[in-house]
Amino acid sequence: GSVLRAETPVFLELSSREQAEQAIRWSLENELLPRVIGGRNVLQFTDVLTRRGVMVSIPGTHRLPGRRDRSYRATYGLPAALEERGVDWCMTMPIGASANARNLAYEAAAAIAHGLDEEAALRSITQSAARFLGVEDRVGTVEPGKQATLFLSDGSPFDLTTKIERAWIGG
Repeated sequence: GSVLRAETPVFLELSSREQAEQAIRWSLENELLPRVIGGRNVLQFTDVLTRRGVMVSIPGTHRLPGRRDRSYRATYGLPAALEERGVDWCMTMPIGASANARNLAYEAAAAIAHGLDEEAALRSITQSAARFLGVEDRVGTVEPGKQATLFLSDGSPFDLTTKIERAWIGG
């Protein structure tokens, strides 16, 4: 199918450098389009991701770190650390949390408060997320021929007090 023709991404959940090296190498050798989901220990293998040009999705920032000896700030600072290291990444909601997708902008706002540039935060939940899923030809940026959901607000989409004044869905 489309996964085998590298038109649709194959999603890898990796927790160690060794897993990353093996799974990404195997995917690329078999001409697949690997994408890493989860990102709990992704800082251990960012060089593998950048060298191989593989994207990673971060499941938000409002969660505990993967290890008890890590600060709670680790998840908030992860997006800025990935950006600093040149990793191609996006922010999504954790698996099974789609009912809380309305909070994605606030997940990104927490990353902004911990060093992520606002433009990178916006890109992570729009253009980069669409590319991660392999649907960037239809959504993710405002261009002729693409579906768009736009809103007009009285402030930054990352500010809790911002009010949405008007919305256009699927335009």
